[in-house]
Amino acid sequence: MRSRHSALAVFIVALAASVAQAGDIRVVVGVRGDSDVISQLGGRVLYAVGSDAVAASIPAEAIAALRRARQVAYVEVDQVVTMSMAVNDPRSPEQWGLARVQAPEAWDVSAGGVTIAICDTGVDEAHPDLVGKETASVDWTTDTSATRHYHGTHVAGIAAAATNNALGGAGTAPGALILDERVLDSTGAGYDSWVANGMRDGAARGARVVNASLGGRFSSTTGQQGVDDAWAAGAVVCCAAGNSGNTTKTYPGAYANAIAVAASTETDGLASFSNRNGRKDAWVDVAAPGTNILSTLPVSPNYAKPSKYDGSGYGKLSGTSMSTPFASGIAALVWASPLGADNAAVRRQIEGNCDGVLLTYVAKGRVNALKAVTVPK
Repeated sequence: MRSRHSALAVFIVALAASVAQAGDIRVVVGVRGDSDVISQLGGRVLYAVGSDAVAASIPAEAIAALRRARQVAYVEVDQVVTMSMAVNDPRSPEQWGLARVQAPEAWDVSAGGVTIAICDTGVDEAHPDLVGKETASVDWTTDTSATRHYHGTHVAGIAAAATNNALGGAGTAPGALILDERVLDSTGAGYDSWVANGMRDGAARGARVVNASLGGRFSSTTGQQGVDDAWAAGAVVCCAAGNSGNTTKTYPGAYANAIAVAASTETDGLASFSNRNGRKDAWVDVAAPGTNILSTLPVSPNYAKPSKYDGSGYGKLSGTSMSTPFASGIAALVWASPLGADNAAVRRQIEGNCDGVLLTYVAKGRVNALKAVTVPK
């Protein structure tokens, strides 16, 4: 019998790559003496920066070797600065999660201009903060209900709601597009086969990130193959760690090719409901904000609304379902930066640049968008 999943409780500029070759990263290198090591590693010096550093373009895979060279004092991304334009989304002050992961600062490097597949209950494209973002909508369910659940719209807004449009709030990757892969029915439940098909299809349609804010207690070949196929197609797969408040594994998050995301609080504690690692089994990879998260709620009449909905098109929900799209949004930001060479590099940038909190509960820490797009790993 197939397991059923429950929906878990619920400028924007590129790094200056114009002078860099495809796949190269523009960096500043502090040098002790000559800078020949840069060309020896396949890079090229662009110009001097003061008396003891140079700007250079170098292949991403050579960064680690460059840092180890005795002639090198430091290596850092040559960041772009822009006008300090304030975000004018009226409810952005309520979005504590974006501030905690330093997403607004990361937007000065990348807006996340790739596609995120939202494998969920469906996304209300008519929402003003999501309109024009949907590349396609696919329904893998056999649901005949006329009403859809609000969960997917809330998740999509956390990942990719528009910003600086004087409406509501902002998404983690405001430049990202959304591929609506409906894999959960009007009750917020679905089959492994629906989820696997949505993941696989999302990656096949070009989504660089697959978000699955869902999970179940049982592993399956079907579920694992869906994750593995999406990963093999080049996508980063981010999944909820679960809301049981214990160390029980949740799938698909516990599969090796998925990033399992726990929920953190405004004080960088672990949310009481969030699943976490046990002493001997480190399957939860990272944490991200997951309590009282403001995001989009459906405005179309064929979508259900939360019980305390105020009619504004926005609302606050909690859960690892809310944490996961923070990680997915950061993945999009990295993809759209020079550090996003492939899905392995993107995952490495996210996990290798976490802030060192909650390490008792998660393997890598709490995600940090700014570090992920600026510190090569």
